[in-house]
Amino acid sequence: MNQYFGIDLAKNFVKDIVKIRFLSNSNLEPLILAYFITFRCNLNCSYCNYIQERFELKYKEVNTQQAKLILHQCRKKVPSVAFTGGEPLIRDDIVEIIQFAKELRFKPISLFTNGLLLQQKEAVLENIDFIQISLDSVIEQKNHGNRDREKLIEIIQKYSKLQYKKNFKININCVINSENIEEIPELLNFAKQLNVKLTVCPELNEMAEPVDELKNGESGKKYRQMIDYLLE
Repeated sequence: MNQYFGIDLAKNFVKDIVKIRFLSNSNLEPLILAYFITFRCNLNCSYCNYIQERFELKYKEVNTQQAKLILHQCRKKVPSVAFTGGEPLIRDDIVEIIQFAKELRFKPISLFTNGLLLQQKEAVLENIDFIQISLDSVIEQKNHGNRDREKLIEIIQKYSKLQYKKNFKININCVINSENIEEIPELLNFAKQLNVKLTVCPELNEMAEPVDELKNGESGKKYRQMIDYLLE
């Protein structure tokens, strides 16, 4: 078993394969809890829908004890957890909450973050298996999504050196839009140099579909070519 994945996750995965392939059973076992721990954020990225006020109003942020109760209840059925948002590290209690998830033996524990608060909340690294940091370009003078590109690059470079010491893995996630399609190869090379993974996701509309710019015209053509390039 890979050190970053738990036995309970593997068991549920195997059960799901059996149900799908041999039993025609669509009542699958859950694999991961995507926990939107907050919708507050320290950025205002142009392509992000989750920081809109309607999310904060509809999904009220719970306190520490309530968050622990949610984790405790979900752990009865779900083997792994990914903390996301908003920006999870904006919560004062995020270190305590993630530590509690570790005590409940979630495996793996993932954290999706923009990375800018990581140096103030380094203690989370003691209890996570994966950390996904958002970065949309490494090209100088480019700053897609209202991110501090230079600071993020420094943060990723710093913590990539701690992956094996702290037993976690870094994944860079890039949101592809019409402005940065041609910059993905540079980002991939950057990830390779630091021995971190790269994932990409298209900019999505409110229906969770790629925006029209990535479906049609010249940008749509470039997007399809870039996906083919990454697959190759």
